Amino acid sequence: MPPKDSKLSLGDQKKKLKEKDQRAKDKEKNEKEKERNERKALESKDKVFGLKNKHTSKTVQALVQDVERNAKVIPGEQQKAEAMAREKARVKAGEAQAAKELGALLTKRPDRDADGPLRDAKLDASVAPKPGAKSKGQLASEAQQQQQQQRRREQE
Repeated sequence: MPPKDSKLSLGDQKKKLKEKDQRAKDKEKNEKEKERNERKALESKDKVFGLKNKHTSKTVQALVQDVERNAKVIPGEQQKAEAMAREKARVKAGEAQAAKELGALLTKRPDRDADGPLRDAKLDASVAPKPGAKSKGQLASEAQQQQQQQRRREQE
């Protein structure tokens, strides 16, 4: 009986191997994190052994609270990952805002300002291109065409 993977294309086989490797890495990472959390909980339990029920000393209670707070601190790698995610979200929000502003600028009515009053018609006329005016690209292409026509005439 042939193996199941023989029916899969090479790309699908590679994809499955990558997924399998990723699952193995994730499992290993979760195990390490679980061990770390257990170790940290045990250390904090050892540090405050016998101190929790002594309500007479403020310094002891402060120490207990500090140890408990430190036990709940997120590891450095996870903090970095969360900071990167926040930064990416901030950048993405900034890009979305910029795109929104650009869209608003491009879809504005030409006879209105941002505040809403009508623009001066003379100002608009001075900025708007003339009906018969040609762009630089059009002028350049016309000049090239004229030069080609002159060369043809000279060759004949």
